[in-house]
Amino acid sequence: MNQVIENIAPTVKSDSVLTGHAEPSQALLDKLGLVPEEEMLALGAITKSTSEMWQRRRTGPPRIRIGNRYFYPLAGVMAFIDQKLEKQ
Repeated sequence: MNQVIENIAPTVKSDSVLTGHAEPSQALLDKLGLVPEEEMLALGAITKSTSEMWQRRRTGPPRIRIGNRYFYPLAGVMAFIDQKLEKQ
């Protein structure tokens, strides 16, 4: 586990000038297999309210909350897309 943390730590970029928080870099998200909520919504021109409805109804791809942000595991997004393709 320490090896993973050591490999990930350099991939966090700081935007502390604006928010005081470190934002994960794309490299870190790629290593973890996570898609930021903003990118997921943009992928399908989905509104935030649709995403919230999916979570309430448990019909959309799974998402996880880390701090104050939501992320979608890439495997879950791919499974959700495959499921939609099968229904067509």
